[in-house]
Amino acid sequence: MPDFDQRALAEALLADAAKLPGTPSRTEVLLEALTRAVLATTPKPPTHRERLLAIIREAGGRWDAKRAKAAYSTADWIPSVTRARQDLQRLAVEGHLVQIDGSKPPMYELARPDSP
Repeated sequence: MPDFDQRALAEALLADAAKLPGTPSRTEVLLEALTRAVLATTPKPPTHRERLLAIIREAGGRWDAKRAKAAYSTADWIPSVTRARQDLQRLAVEGHLVQIDGSKPPMYELARPDSP
């Protein structure tokens, strides 16, 4: 995955188009078409929730909001504990995780293939 922001690259290319010699309008149109083609063929980066799910799948075990927040920090993104809790709840709603009954604070683990 590239280490640069694709939208920023597109904006930079379009901004520089006006500075090129020749007919700027044609150059701008060509650069915009090229930029759109590159952006359309480049896969979108995973969402933070998708990254969290990948980490949970790799590490396994039981997860609460504090552990999820710590996992995000290894991915260079530090949300609030509230956001981590919401993401765990959403992954459970989507069927990726199951909440462990009666756990306080709520704890989650990977859903088994035979889980509802």
